[in-house]
Amino acid sequence: MTRREKTIRVQHVVMALAGASAIALMAAAPGDANDDRAEVTLTIDFANGFEMRYALPDIDEGATVLDVMLIARAHNRPLAFTYKGKGDGAFLMSIENLENELNGPKSKNWLFWVNGDFAKRGLGTMKVHDGDEIKWRFAGWKDDGK
Repeated sequence: MTRREKTIRVQHVVMALAGASAIALMAAAPGDANDDRAEVTLTIDFANGFEMRYALPDIDEGATVLDVMLIARAHNRPLAFTYKGKGDGAFLMSIENLENELNGPKSKNWLFWVNGDFAKRGLGTMKVHDGDEIKWRFAGWKDDGK
């Protein structure tokens, strides 16, 4: 093969790779099937100056807070938590071995906020959307989550 033929062959390979890259970029463009994915931030606030934070970029749009927690459990720095029940009946029992106190109005328990608003639904039914920030805090009922 001559030098000119080698040059032409290399140019064709480069053009083919460029075309494949353009197709890949178009496949990831807004308005495609990736629109059903969400990026969610999960913060665990122990209310003692220590927090854990997960940036979870590939969540199903409309997943529940419990789904997000289960994904964090599978992270390479896994979140340890226990819960019982499912759907409307799902209830968080502990995070990182810190259990709910459950003994009246002055007890501390795991409570959660989404985008700064106290959750009005349970973790098994509260849906998350792209850009949501979930914050769990070990706190009393009158805590504002901040």
